[in-house]
Amino acid sequence: MLKAGRLRDRIELQQPTESRDTHGGVSKSWTTYARVWASVEPLSGRERFLAEQVKAELSHRVVLRPGPDVQVGHRVHYRDKRGRQHVLDINAVLEIALDQTDLICAEGV
Repeated sequence: MLKAGRLRDRIELQQPTESRDTHGGVSKSWTTYARVWASVEPLSGRERFLAEQVKAELSHRVVLRPGPDVQVGHRVHYRDKRGRQHVLDINAVLEIALDQTDLICAEGV
């Protein structure tokens, strides 16, 4: 059973939105479709060498109650306890129990 006290982080769930400009180009923006309480837990960090650059990546697990239609390709936006903003790309959505959904996310640094 998922206890309410565990969900201490206020997060925004965002989905991509595409719009066309006057020249026919497409721009991608993000639209918030839900604000919910969750638990954001860092899992691991790694660095990899890609295109002659070192890229750091942190992975997180976000635990929340079922409800919003969360999908791979959406993202999580939140502020940590120090007030820093984070954007997490959702890589997997796991239905753990009837009262719990886990999101496996990656934060590019």
